[in-house]
Amino acid sequence: DDSEYLTTAEIIGEKPDHSVISGFSIECTAKRFGGGSASIEGGTTTIHEGKGSGANQWDVDFTVSGNDLRVSVTGQNGMTIDWQASVSYLKF
Repeated sequence: DDSEYLTTAEIIGEKPDHSVISGFSIECTAKRFGGGSASIEGGTTTIHEGKGSGANQWDVDFTVSGNDLRVSVTGQNGMTIDWQASVSYLKF
């Protein structure tokens, strides 16, 4: 509570056979004050988005749920995708 964060996430996704890949880097500013829920200020900024052929539907974003800031991924129906993320933040 009573904190503000500048958060950066680097996310990679790939089909298990490595035939389709993607990479993303995103940032957002989030806060939680006065016992309220977490919120994202101004939306998510995409710094980098590299999608291989066949990954055009894949996407990433920051979302909030209650007190939590989350990295959310969107894949593709009928396709198994392995995701990995590295998250860092600056807290005030």
